[in-house]
Amino acid sequence: MEVHRCEGAAQFLDATLAYRGDQPLRTNVLGSVAATAASGGYTEQFWWVVHDADGRVVGAAMRTAPYALSLGPMPVPAAVAVAAAVAAADDEVPAVAGFAPCTDAFLAAYAEAGTPGGRRAVVTSHRQVLYTATAVRPPEVPGAVRVATTDEAALAQQWYLDFTEEIDGARLPPSDQEREIVLGTLREGRLRWWWDAGEAVSMAAHAVPVETPGATVTRIGPVYTPPSRRRHGHAAALTGQLTELLLARGSLAMLYADAANATSRGVYERLGYVAVDELVRATLAPL
Repeated sequence: MEVHRCEGAAQFLDATLAYRGDQPLRTNVLGSVAATAASGGYTEQFWWVVHDADGRVVGAAMRTAPYALSLGPMPVPAAVAVAAAVAAADDEVPAVAGFAPCTDAFLAAYAEAGTPGGRRAVVTSHRQVLYTATAVRPPEVPGAVRVATTDEAALAQQWYLDFTEEIDGARLPPSDQEREIVLGTLREGRLRWWWDAGEAVSMAAHAVPVETPGATVTRIGPVYTPPSRRRHGHAAALTGQLTELLLARGSLAMLYADAANATSRGVYERLGYVAVDELVRATLAPL
């Protein structure tokens, strides 16, 4: 296996087009983040492509600091090769997310690299279920969908932070980069509220659609409802109607749900989402 580091997101998108077309759901995060980065989002970036002996792309990985390293689907030898490249170029990677068994192979090879970063312990590890839908059945609940505006950036930013804290168990301090990402989502009309009795009670956003030779895929997320507003069906109705909109535009819809959260998984499955795979996310101790 040979690992090549791309000069930027645009080169990465071109190099991985056929690879991503073969696995449009499992490579969606790679494609959507790269598309955002190519248009000016994010600052520190790392892009890797893995070629086999015949020159075919069989794996890819990327990281936009300060976020986790994302591994695309790949054979175990490719994951081992990526680990060596990451150890050499990005030894401060805070977390790793990818599909088993390549994530386990990466972590083992990274530890064997002997670098300061590779010697760190895995402090948390959890799984997320990748779901997709081609048709949904949204419930009928009081309220309606409303597109969020840039005037509502403060609330959107707050709920993004609340969502991250709930998922990761830690609250990242707000940064200019994160604020700009949220603002971009608002400017492009990719964030929606469930609006009831004159106020927002739930939020759902979606990433930029990713076009590949295999399919166009749009990932929904984050989906967040404040604790005091839960158990009224708002998130299910909002996610269902947003899914219908994306499907009507000719895109496949996908999302991730915490494998340990039976409540959220049940919501998506009742809507019509079907499980495809599980993503493993491992957080490493800080240097």
